[in-house]
Amino acid sequence: MEKEVILGNKKLILRSSLYSLIDYKSRFGSELFNDIKKLENTKEENITNVIEIIFRIVFVLSNPKENETFKGFLEKLDFSILNDAALLTNLTNTIVELLKTDKKAGGSKGDTFR
Repeated sequence: MEKEVILGNKKLILRSSLYSLIDYKSRFGSELFNDIKKLENTKEENITNVIEIIFRIVFVLSNPKENETFKGFLEKLDFSILNDAALLTNLTNTIVELLKTDKKAGGSKGDTFR
């Protein structure tokens, strides 16, 4: 599945695949779905952790070139996108949609991020 998102002045095509799980672990040393679970339990004062995990996911789903770094990806994004609540909500909803499971795919009805 793929979705287009606009982050500031940058258009990204996000694609989910099984490789996304492997690429995430390879690049960040942690499991994608474990990091998503961390988001559910994060307190408001740890907003930097939330932002980092969300943008790690965006980075991997944007199917970066093998030599592209997370730091390089973030440097291309304008800080002002963090002030756009509608954009961040849309981004989060897009991630949920790309990573959710359904009954046909072997998940149980309503399973998301499990």
